[in-house]
Amino acid sequence: MTVRVGINGFGRLGRTYLRAALERAEAGTQDVGVVAVNDIASPATLAHLLEHDSTFGHIGCDVAHDDNSITVDGRRGAAVRPGQNADATIVMGVNDDNDDTYNCHGGRIVSAASCTAPGPLGGSEHRPDQFGRRPSRDVIGDPASRVLDPALIQADGTLVKVFGRHDNAWGDTHRLRDPTALVADG
Repeated sequence: MTVRVGINGFGRLGRTYLRAALERAEAGTQDVGVVAVNDIASPATLAHLLEHDSTFGHIGCDVAHDDNSITVDGRRGAAVRPGQNADATIVMGVNDDNDDTYNCHGGRIVSAASCTAPGPLGGSEHRPDQFGRRPSRDVIGDPASRVLDPALIQADGTLVKVFGRHDNAWGDTHRLRDPTALVADG
């Protein structure tokens, strides 16, 4: 069954979530259909930003738009600013300013952690094949929440300093996959 997802806000995380959903759908690991995008920008602007990302590069699919929606690889996908007509099972990014826009009567609200919230070691990943100092740019596009750098770990008595790097957008977007899968599985 395809999970119908709406995205509120098509900034860095919204666009990255759509990219990750397309990647997972192509790999057959999750059946997600993005059916709504709520953003103040025009569909032309949103399509351009999706297609030409300054961090992740060209999306590698055909992206088109009309006055009301964005089409990816010939599939009319996300209606922009759908308002009350959003027929989504899950809506990413609902907050106090717009919770009345989406009809969630009888539904569940799941709050995922903020991308700016510090996380001690949850979701961290140690990769033995990646010992040594590496530039932080090496983790761009890595879906892990945190990649530990053993070369920078320091201990002083009972105090331990652990250093990890992460791709703020890609790693955190992949963490949104977890509650999406949880809600989808019922």
